[in-house]
Amino acid sequence: ASVVVSCAGPYTHLGPPVLAAAIRAGASYVDCSGEPRWVARIADEFERDAVAAGVAVVPSLGLGVATDLACGVAADELGGADAVTQLLCAIHIVAMRPSVATMRSTVELVAGGAPIADRGSISWKLAGTRSHRFATGRGALFTPPDAVVLARAYRNAHIECHAQPALLGLGLAVSGALWRGPGTVGGKRKLAARIETH
Repeated sequence: ASVVVSCAGPYTHLGPPVLAAAIRAGASYVDCSGEPRWVARIADEFERDAVAAGVAVVPSLGLGVATDLACGVAADELGGADAVTQLLCAIHIVAMRPSVATMRSTVELVAGGAPIADRGSISWKLAGTRSHRFATGRGALFTPPDAVVLARAYRNAHIECHAQPALLGLGLAVSGALWRGPGTVGGKRKLAARIETH
């Protein structure tokens, strides 16, 4: 294969062997992950090998594409990526019905926290613990990998992604606080796996 498209999540657990095999085989790699910790791990652990192999690695090819395009248009209005000092992205979620695989990935999303980029440095905060008022209403800090990806293009910027409605963020904050307790993430993973088999 010249391209591997990985659609099996959660990527935090299932992604590494697939990506490593693709790079060894000289195949480019694409996935539809929404897990920011996985996307950050790609940059930290796999990027050098992918560059050496001459293959493209494109994680999180999904909703993040819209954010990337919108930020590109806004940056052009300001004079380019280097002129951008702050990116606050709002993702408005309407009538989403997650698949079982998305539910399994949600455990990794919520437990892993929301990425915040500040001049190329990534920190992790509990989702829902920050908010911002956008023209379309209030949003709460959310967990997509967009800040991780955008930090590579907008190195001088502070970057956060928020979900609307803001109540979703509150739910994520409560879930994240509960799931970060000792032993609870493993239990949630088992519960999500059990739901998938029934």
